[in-house]
Amino acid sequence: MRKKRSLLCVLLLIAALSMATVCGTAFAAEGGDAEPDTPVAVDWSADETKWTEKNGFAFNDTLGMHLTASFGTYAATKAKSIGGNSTITFEIDGNLPGTDWCADWIVFKNTNDTPLTTFPYSSEISTGNWLAIYCGRGVNFTIMECKNGQITKKQVGLHCATSWESFHQKQTITITTQDTEEGVEVSMKYDSPTEHTTATYLSSNTLLWGAYSISVGRTGGNTDTVDLMSTPAATYTYKINVTDVASDKVPVDTAPELDPDNLAQNMDNWSKDGRVGTDVTADAYGLTFGGSGNTYGYTLDKNVAADSTVSLTIKGKSKASGWGQTWVVFKNKSVEIDSVAPLTATKAPAAPAGTWMAFMFGASYQASILECVDGVVTRYNCTEAPVNMNGNDFNYFYAQDSELTIKTEDNADAGTVKVTITFVGKNLALTDKTPTGKTYTIEYTTNDTTGKFLGDGALSVGAYYDNKGSIAVSSLKSDKPLVDRVVDDGLCNFVTDLKYWKNLTSEENIFIDQDGLQVWDARSGEAVLNQKIATDKTVSITVDGNLNAEWGNMYFMFHFDSPEFMLKTDSPLPTPKGNRLAIMVGGNGFRAYESVAGEWASGEDSLTDAGIANEGTSLESNEVNNNDVWFIYKSYTKLTFALDADENGVDLIITLLGPSGKTSTVLYPTQYTAEDVQDGFWFSVGCYLGAMCGGQNGSVKVPVLKVSDVAEGYVPEVDIAEIQLAIKAASETVVTAENYSELQTKLNDWKALRKTLNYEQEKAFPYALLGNLENNLAAYVTDREAADDLLALIAEIPAEITAANKADAESKVAAAETAYAALTENAKNMVGATEYGKITAARNALTALADKEAADAVKALIAAIPAEITADNKADAETKVAAAETAYAALNAQAKALVGDSEAAKITAARAKITELNNTNPGEDENPGEDEKPGDTTPDEPQPKKKCGSQLGGAMVVLALAAFATVGLLLISRKRKQAK
Repeated sequence: MRKKRSLLCVLLLIAALSMATVCGTAFAAEGGDAEPDTPVAVDWSADETKWTEKNGFAFNDTLGMHLTASFGTYAATKAKSIGGNSTITFEIDGNLPGTDWCADWIVFKNTNDTPLTTFPYSSEISTGNWLAIYCGRGVNFTIMECKNGQITKKQVGLHCATSWESFHQKQTITITTQDTEEGVEVSMKYDSPTEHTTATYLSSNTLLWGAYSISVGRTGGNTDTVDLMSTPAATYTYKINVTDVASDKVPVDTAPELDPDNLAQNMDNWSKDGRVGTDVTADAYGLTFGGSGNTYGYTLDKNVAADSTVSLTIKGKSKASGWGQTWVVFKNKSVEIDSVAPLTATKAPAAPAGTWMAFMFGASYQASILECVDGVVTRYNCTEAPVNMNGNDFNYFYAQDSELTIKTEDNADAGTVKVTITFVGKNLALTDKTPTGKTYTIEYTTNDTTGKFLGDGALSVGAYYDNKGSIAVSSLKSDKPLVDRVVDDGLCNFVTDLKYWKNLTSEENIFIDQDGLQVWDARSGEAVLNQKIATDKTVSITVDGNLNAEWGNMYFMFHFDSPEFMLKTDSPLPTPKGNRLAIMVGGNGFRAYESVAGEWASGEDSLTDAGIANEGTSLESNEVNNNDVWFIYKSYTKLTFALDADENGVDLIITLLGPSGKTSTVLYPTQYTAEDVQDGFWFSVGCYLGAMCGGQNGSVKVPVLKVSDVAEGYVPEVDIAEIQLAIKAASETVVTAENYSELQTKLNDWKALRKTLNYEQEKAFPYALLGNLENNLAAYVTDREAADDLLALIAEIPAEITAANKADAESKVAAAETAYAALTENAKNMVGATEYGKITAARNALTALADKEAADAVKALIAAIPAEITADNKADAETKVAAAETAYAALNAQAKALVGDSEAAKITAARAKITELNNTNPGEDENPGEDEKPGDTTPDEPQPKKKCGSQLGGAMVVLALAAFATVGLLLISRKRKQAK
């Protein structure tokens, strides 16, 4: 049976090849005889030359294309080798005996330049535009669509049990694609031993039109996966058959060759700063603007030379009628290159600014040359005489080929530029319209004669159209080489040099070089400019992110009182500090965080939910594109911030231009007053990146940060080495009254300078020495204040100390003495010897007064001693002499001197007289020796003996009393016996 089937296949193949020989082939229709819709079946499974990136695959006539490895294997065809409307049959022999899990994937419509050699089956982020099927254990049968890098997934039409068994059964998947006016229609048929089903899918992405490449591969298992290298019997086989119906739009295998002179074929020729609009690709088919209802515009990265000719072919790939316009801005002399200019769907210049010339054609604005000088636009209508362009030749640009050349000739003497444009429209796809096919020649000389248009100019191409399909600039060439763009707006780009920055939260993860400020593989980071910006300035920022994080936020912060960080490591939210304002743009939305006096004014304000007004229009109706906000860390975005402060308060005006091409303006009323922000603000840029950020998978770059009217930058011209020496010398100088003001002025100047220093200067600044100087000055002030307080106390001490003011003087002198003792040596020197001498003199005066009073008191005691001491007044004299002796002994030498020897001798004489009297009447002398004079010493004398008669008399009295007592006791005893 197998032999019969094989024989039948061979006969069919021979018949197909014979038919191809007779009828011609659809692979090279140009110049051949083949009908464009003749299907040709081709088996690519054994033709290794059809495949690139063949990792893990082998090819031979027996097995076809088969896996030789077990995990992460890929294969892809040449880019764009299959026609736009095709049928592809994949026969997959999943003959693995068993595995943990396994899944197949087929990328069947990839319109990018290069094959998709890896498959992001678990991600929502990829690149380009493609369609894929993913089926197998654990994933069901899923179709995945990628549109400009964003993936959507949809399960279609199969029971999970069927698709899960793909790794050990045969299945055939047939996919037919058909380009329609709505997009791409996909029909899928699945056949396996247990399942036969069909499904359809419609993609509205017109960027998928045309020729494409395919990729196939398998993802499978872990340690339990069968090793196909060592198990040939388990080889996993793919057979791929293509039935290609070559559409008249994109013939098979006739993709244009890359031409180095064709600027439209390479995205690298277009400046990121001049790109607007999503769904834009640059490949062999040119620069393609996809989708509809959006504004697109791309600017060349270099200027077109003066006196040159550029030629363009613009292809409209829309199949439905509509309206809109396309333009070529061929001489843009503006400082800010605006790729969106000159028009939008409103048929009017889009906030015209700068100086440029453009050629525009389309149903919305007919065919015109526009001349804009400093924002004022004049129009030259080509539909009028003498050109008289026919509407059918240019109105339907979205569905025809438009070829034009633009030649400029500078006339330096006249200050004008002559422009010669040739235009022809052809190949209109709309059958009810008939272009004339005429080639028009338009000559125009600028109205401006001041020379504003002389010289090189930036060139951009843009479009706005309201219909399905896409527009491609398939060819753009210049007869002269492009020249470097020199833009001197007089402003400094602060993100190209570390010298403009004060702080960085991390030297490892956030850094600044000639390419701009970059945050790389960082959980969070913040950088602060090193000097305040005036309130009336506008900050312009560009963010260029390619970080494949799970989510992330960018923060733009205004610091009104301190340049201290608002973002902290591992914290996704800013920290309230003083008066600060942070604007968040990113995965967590579009929000404002406002801190007033260190507290959140109203929590976090959602700029979306709050409906902040924009000239009377709510934010919602202003249509801020969510993708512009959510994916700022992985896209190219321009922002401006301007504070508007008046008596009514402070408003922050924000403009945001993201990949959508729409410029949104938001007015946010803050809680601050004009006084709060009058001194300006420090500005910082920060970000917080999601959990999947790691392994150096990209970075967020800020290539542009400028401030209006600030051209000189924020770098003080200081010699840090010289400052180090000066601060060291000042910190070692003894502070005096003579040099205090000078040193304080230097300290203030250095502290103010420190606030303006950049990051590198700050690291070399001698903070410790400056602190020593500040401490020295503070110590001087403390000493001076203490010395002045003491001088005030000294001034209160009485000039003459008397008995009347002695107590008050003692209190004040004691306070002065205590204060002086507490002074530092430096403060004592400030008081000086003369003032200190006043304390000493006062203390001496108090001491002298006390000595005199004590001496006078002793003299009074001496005067009270009787002039003549007799036996009669001896006792009184004894008391007074003893008091005088005690008081005299307590005197110090100075007081004794004041008493005098003559007075002291009176005490001595009185004591001698008392002693003499005591010796004369020994019986009456109970206290011998008390009559000694002060200071006299007399030897002990023998005591007189008492008489024996007096001793005997006393004994007799005692004996008589004893006898009496004995008689009494005997009488009492006898009476007691009688009573018994």
